Amino acid sequence: MRLLTGTIIALTLTAQSGLAAPATQAEADRLTDLFQTYLGELPGAVTVTPQGKSYALSVDPNAYVSLIPDDDIADFLNSIEVDAFDMHLTDLGDGKWRVTEDESWRLAFEIADMMDFSVTMDRVVFDGIWDQDLLAFQSFTSSIDGLTTANRMVGPDGEVMQDDVQSYASIRYAGTSQRGANGGVDANYSSEVSGMRQTTLVQEFGEPISIVISAEKYATDSTTTGFQIAPLLAMVAQGVEVIESGDPTALDLVGLQEDARGHLRDFLPIFENVEATFDLDNLAVESPFGGGSIDGMSGTIDVNGLVDEGKYNIALALSGLAVSSDAIPPFFEPLIPSDLSLDLRANRFNLNAPARTLIDNFDFLTADVIDQMVLFQTIPQLLPTGLVGIDVGPSNVTAPAYTLDMEGGGTVGLTGMSQGTARFSLEGIDRLIQAINAMPPEMSGQALGPLGLAQGLARQGDAGALFWDIEFNMPRSLKVNGNEMMPQ
Repeated sequence: MRLLTGTIIALTLTAQSGLAAPATQAEADRLTDLFQTYLGELPGAVTVTPQGKSYALSVDPNAYVSLIPDDDIADFLNSIEVDAFDMHLTDLGDGKWRVTEDESWRLAFEIADMMDFSVTMDRVVFDGIWDQDLLAFQSFTSSIDGLTTANRMVGPDGEVMQDDVQSYASIRYAGTSQRGANGGVDANYSSEVSGMRQTTLVQEFGEPISIVISAEKYATDSTTTGFQIAPLLAMVAQGVEVIESGDPTALDLVGLQEDARGHLRDFLPIFENVEATFDLDNLAVESPFGGGSIDGMSGTIDVNGLVDEGKYNIALALSGLAVSSDAIPPFFEPLIPSDLSLDLRANRFNLNAPARTLIDNFDFLTADVIDQMVLFQTIPQLLPTGLVGIDVGPSNVTAPAYTLDMEGGGTVGLTGMSQGTARFSLEGIDRLIQAINAMPPEMSGQALGPLGLAQGLARQGDAGALFWDIEFNMPRSLKVNGNEMMPQ
């Protein structure tokens, strides 16, 4: 939310160019007009005042609260308190502005017979260089210390049903941007969140049940190419125009809709590509029913925008999983995984064509907005060949009793047709059988039958490992290690 606010504020600086100079009231008035283009002309919403060589900017969300009819506020909103966003803007010349912020911030509201909600930030610091030609922050750093959100759910009689408090010791952001090789903006962002804790109190049969989730650190890094910021700016300005009209029926709605259609077309493919990584350290869960912990969790994601040749690649890894609960019998413990990894990739789908079909055919002046026949048209556009490609890279499940590895790939169709190959390997079959035999007879009997069948189809490898090479061309053929499993 804070980065979005900073971006909207910085977008309004794009008409300014020149050399740094002492702040003047005339320039403050010009900046006010620019901000009102994107933030509205509501009284008190935007205030710009000269302050030395900088301009003090205040954006007050309370002005937007006034848009809610008084009757509606009385009916459901008991109270709302929200601090303004206060920033300083300094013209650095050459189309660049320095945007800074250093403040505390709070939002709180109460909905009658439903909830009390608040967000508190002890300190928010932002320092960035906005490039008007790039329409992005050339560089920025941001931090939030002491972020707390509190949400209390209440019943019609005022009885507290649930309390939820989330706290973060610190949040750090940093980023850089440059012009993309094919247009748009290329950006690199990083973040680190530390000291995360969520406490939930649920009333169950009159007794509070406490659930606590905590993590030491969460870090991300991402690279985005070709993000289309200019059409987004145009849509923001158009939306403000409609909201502030007071009577949208007095506007040229047909013309505005066509303008919006043009902006959406220009917005495609939204971005060229996004690559991101994340790492989560020392996640823990505590509850009256038991708990658990994870030493580490990491992942990568690689996706492209709304293009003809779509891709969605995601890889996840989890290590040091431990579960403690009286509800889990001891004989299950050897079967619970301690480490997991999954590498999943999807391709052979088209997001560009259906997006353009929806843009070309939406009509907000009708009740349905999108005709059902138009939606049906997007289905074959999404899968031009009728198939989506699914690949699983080397993936693993490790437990005290066994290690299971898998990989494969193929295509899946809307009509049920699918084909491809897969390989599974299992180490620790003796330990697995021993763990299953430790179960009660009524449970072990159900598990040993399928396991025995799989073992009979397996190919023996080195050190006692079992392998299953699978070929499928469904619904006609399914082969396991060359043995046809489908009736012919």
